Amino acid sequence: MEELQELIGFISRNKIKQLEWIGSQGRKGKGASQIQELYNGISDGRFQTEEEVADHFFGGNPRKVQYARRLMQKLRTRLHNTLFFIDLNQPRFNDILQAYYQSHKDYAVFKILLGQNLTASSISLGEDILQRSLKYGFPYLTMELARNLMSQYRVSKIEKNKTQYYQRLMFEQFELYQAEIKTEAYFEELAVHFAQSRSSKPEMAKLAIQYSREVEDYLKRFRTYRLVLNGYRVLAMRYQIENDYENTIAISRKALSVIEKDPTLNTNTALVIFHFNILQSCILLRRFEEGEQAAQRCLALVPEGNTNWFFVLELHLMLAFHTNKFQKAYEVLRVALGHPGHKKLSEAIREQWTVYKAYVQYFISIGKIRSAGGKEQVQSFRIGKFLNEVPTFSKDKRGVNVSIIIIQTLFLLHKREFGQIIDRVEALNMYRHRYLRRDDMFRSNCFIQMLLQVPAANFNRIATVRRTQKFMDQLKEVPIETARQGGEIEVIPYETLWRFVLQSLELKPKTKRVEWANRKRGVLSDRPRRNEDGKQDTDE
Repeated sequence: MEELQELIGFISRNKIKQLEWIGSQGRKGKGASQIQELYNGISDGRFQTEEEVADHFFGGNPRKVQYARRLMQKLRTRLHNTLFFIDLNQPRFNDILQAYYQSHKDYAVFKILLGQNLTASSISLGEDILQRSLKYGFPYLTMELARNLMSQYRVSKIEKNKTQYYQRLMFEQFELYQAEIKTEAYFEELAVHFAQSRSSKPEMAKLAIQYSREVEDYLKRFRTYRLVLNGYRVLAMRYQIENDYENTIAISRKALSVIEKDPTLNTNTALVIFHFNILQSCILLRRFEEGEQAAQRCLALVPEGNTNWFFVLELHLMLAFHTNKFQKAYEVLRVALGHPGHKKLSEAIREQWTVYKAYVQYFISIGKIRSAGGKEQVQSFRIGKFLNEVPTFSKDKRGVNVSIIIIQTLFLLHKREFGQIIDRVEALNMYRHRYLRRDDMFRSNCFIQMLLQVPAANFNRIATVRRTQKFMDQLKEVPIETARQGGEIEVIPYETLWRFVLQSLELKPKTKRVEWANRKRGVLSDRPRRNEDGKQDTDE
């Protein structure tokens, strides 16, 4: 059923809604009407499961499931046929896509003509396709066409020069195709390793350098869409692995200059990929203006409301957070939450946006953001409900709980809910021990330990600074631009957040009552220290 829903969705978007286009012209009778009804039912959402199809069309028949599957298979076949009737002149199909789909449609006809031994027709069509395939750089298709044309001319024993030409072209395109698939494989291998483990690995960096050298040679010799796209992605990935974001930006700009100058390479997909690289790098380098330009370029290239559009907005928001442009972050958040597409995002993505909303609301609370007022989604944020929701630590697969725990703690500090913070210390420390001990969570581990020192220092600012100095030094030794921690975890650099933590603390020591509460809960507060005169030292 999922396959049929996918096919019908695609065909409906391309304005082909009548089954006559699927090859049922002139067909009458129950079978044809059932197929049309099934198509319409899936299209408008009436049929969601195989069981619903079986019950609707075949009622109480004991073989209804078997009949339903047969009916669905017939629809599937006709939907595949329908793909050949899609109008490629729509705006969503640029020149490269039009050439790609038209060439492959024509290639199917070419193979049918070959199979029927229609030599003149097959040669004529094959040479037309080949010219288009050469222009737009489809080496696999060009190689196969050259191979078949070479055989046709050789068997027919006419125009020997063409036989030799197509043989030479076949081997040239074979070499180009090899370069294409190797470059694509290199990128995918590096990308998978990079996504699975963000911690820096020397062997991975060494492999990336090796692949980059080979790819650089390919880029000097060949120029096709896939080779240029994946080749420059390999080069950019090499620098991302090395935490070299200056060169990541430089190589992405070079890729854009190559792509923009050649109409056979220039697609929105390619442009977005490299502007996206620039945006990610600017977040870590804290370059707002340059990152803002990359974000706006991405938003102009990505269809509004789809998943990638929200992903770009997410990075735009992170750029604002990391460059202390809190008002800008608020504006980006309003755009994202105000779009109807937000409700259609997956639960995991919406959960991350809820975290961002919490951070924005915190900055509204402490006066760093001016809210627009009115009944908007940011203002509808319920602080009490958010603070009472305890994350399920064992199910934290993406590190989202780190962000939730931190922003909850900041809210409690701002609201002076010191008792609640004390109550959470044990769970917080357990979470740190279980889930934040990996190298790629080092900074989060440091920051959680800093938060744990706040109740231990009796919520006294000076004592807290003294107790957390070593952890702050560790954060500085591993700055965010060199850490391998996902951006969605460290929403705002911990060094920035720590300033707001300290602003929420008392300059004077807390009362004995709070200190007693600390000890009762097993939280160690500062013990009295003696100076050289033997008198009790304080942090005042």
